[in-house]
Amino acid sequence: MQRSEPPPRFYTAVLLALVATYVAVSFVMASLRFTGFFTENWDFGIFQQALWSTTHGHVLFEAGDYELLGVSSFFQVHPSFLIFVLAGIYWIAPSAYTLLAIQSLVVGLAAVPLFLLTRSITGSGRKALWVAAAFLVWLPLLSSQMYDFHLEAFLPLELFGMFLFWCQRRFWAAAGVATIAMLTLEVAPLFVFATAAFFALPPLRESLGRLARGSRTPPFPRTERPPRQDHSFTRWLAAYVREPMVFFSLLMAEFSVGFYVVLRLLQGPWVSAIIGPNTGPSGAVWGFSSSSLGLSLSNLQVGFPQKVEYWLLIYGLLLLLPLLKPRALLLAVPWLAFTFFSSIPNYVTIGYQYGTVAAFPVFVGMAYAMERIPVVSLKELLSQALGRSRASPPPSSPAPSTYRAARFGSGHHLPIGTIALVGIIVGGMLLSPITPWNLTPGIPEVNPPGFWGRYNVPAGYAKVESLSALIPSGASVVASTDLFPFVANNVNAYSSLWYPGDPLYLPFNLSNPPRFVLVSEVMWQNLPGWIGPLLSNPSYYGLRGYVGISPVGWVKLYENQYQGNVTSF
Repeated sequence: MQRSEPPPRFYTAVLLALVATYVAVSFVMASLRFTGFFTENWDFGIFQQALWSTTHGHVLFEAGDYELLGVSSFFQVHPSFLIFVLAGIYWIAPSAYTLLAIQSLVVGLAAVPLFLLTRSITGSGRKALWVAAAFLVWLPLLSSQMYDFHLEAFLPLELFGMFLFWCQRRFWAAAGVATIAMLTLEVAPLFVFATAAFFALPPLRESLGRLARGSRTPPFPRTERPPRQDHSFTRWLAAYVREPMVFFSLLMAEFSVGFYVVLRLLQGPWVSAIIGPNTGPSGAVWGFSSSSLGLSLSNLQVGFPQKVEYWLLIYGLLLLLPLLKPRALLLAVPWLAFTFFSSIPNYVTIGYQYGTVAAFPVFVGMAYAMERIPVVSLKELLSQALGRSRASPPPSSPAPSTYRAARFGSGHHLPIGTIALVGIIVGGMLLSPITPWNLTPGIPEVNPPGFWGRYNVPAGYAKVESLSALIPSGASVVASTDLFPFVANNVNAYSSLWYPGDPLYLPFNLSNPPRFVLVSEVMWQNLPGWIGPLLSNPSYYGLRGYVGISPVGWVKLYENQYQGNVTSF
């Protein structure tokens, strides 16, 4: 007799518990990373300052890209409208922890539409729960989220939701969520287009099969009227397009292309015409051609083994199960093409923010693959592992020969599918940044940034906070990049680079120095070359305060023309 699954409320409760656990753990880990001085101007301070400046009279201004690229608005780097919504939240609670909490929440909540999608496809709450759990422990996910704050973190929630509604033929809802995704980041229209191809392909294949077999019936009649005897290609095409799924998919494909063009125009000449020309000769990279986006065929050979390794890894972490649904690879085409034709190694390095971009195609494939994976309960798995005489329940769906249960003991079957899923979960947790052996607690860093962190709040964090509070609101300040998050809520704050060199458009010089300079020991050599001699000259700068011990060495605050006492923390 086949055992029934637990009631839906059981899986809902477990899912919510998993999501809550992920949100709590990821928020704590990201917060510890922040207090450990691992966040910098890129890519944390730039968001703090862009959100702060938007609600204080300077639309999306952030000094990092201004002083390096000459652009006067973050919109010219990423044409995102979501950031205006985030600015409203940040205005209410202007804290770094606000951004960390939002990011943890949206990444964790992405498991909910993924769960609903898998259950809709497989009809099994148990399988859906496994996929949601695999998503939450997937190595690229937490390591991406641990790396500062990024708009890419919103894509899994939005794209899973869009795909769920699309799959359920709730077209208005799918279009609405797709629009939100495209308003979040300029890469989203490419995934919307790929999704349209995913859903338009099966009806096309079926209708072409009918045509090849010489069917006397139009492939997708919309009414019950007897079909006309006109079987021309035009009538076949019209009948194909009128099928609701095909019509909506083609409409969304056109919509995504138009949306992408508008976003790029907003990023480029339109915003420049509204807020003023760029300071620099070219500003941020934008355009429609592959070369304008830094993509070329010649880049294919740049780091090619690393690119192949990356794609094998993100699927291999799920034991290649998503490949059981080959059509889902269509969803990966935009990101796959971008990574292979770009020369930037960060795109194919686990630990940067781009793992959240790859999550959409990988886990949609995983959701469909679960149709072909036999799964038993953990209780049944444990019973068989202990050698009890209990027959394995029949799988909820047929399994292909490659994943068919193998004989185990006397009349038993080894539940390969469930064992594989357990291995995915355990392996994901062992490789995750939550485990101490994967973290890099020291500075300078040696691993990708998603693995920079520690388990405790180090000495010096609270004292540096107090030191930076000595800077009056709105005062001009140059901070070393590792200290910029402490002063980012200031439209007149600027950062030094993370490497030795002078920012091209830093609005200070020997004759016009900033009022304050906040610098750490490890980043002293990265200050602009003209600042060091000024800080050493008492006629220019005086030491306002300092912190003697922190993970970044001593931290000093200098003030222009200061002659008072030094405040020691």
